[in-house]
Order: sequence, then C-alpha cells, then structure tokens
Amino acid sequence: MRAENISALEISDTAFAKSISAQEREILRSVRELKYGTVEVTVHDQFVVEVSKREKIRFQKQSNKAV
Repeated sequence: MRAENISALEISDTAFAKSISAQEREILRSVRELKYGTVEVTVHDQFVVEVSKREKIRFQKQSNKAV
C-alpha cells in the first residue's frame, strides 16, 4: 500500500481501526509521516517488537553555472 493511499484512509472512523492493534496503528502512523525513507518492522514470535523509521532529506541538484 502506498503512502498516498494510507493518508486517504481515515483510520479512527472505520471498523478497520477497531480490528488493528496498537502496534499496527504505530506502523501506519510511521508510514503516514514519512516523505522519503523506510519503515522497518521487527517481529519476534509473531509479535511486533520494534518499528524503526529512517527518514531521508532530498536536495535538488543545483547547476554550477555562473549567471
């Protein structure tokens, strides 16, 4: 699921929101807040134990030409 689709989802107003765990909500929140980067989910014995978010800052390439 792409981030644009997740941001369109109203999690707090749906039956879906009642069926997901706090850990799943945290994963969705992390993805929603991310513009560029990765979200990594660590699972042990079928339980989410860690959510890591790595954000990237992107810069536009600037021309070296003098004006």
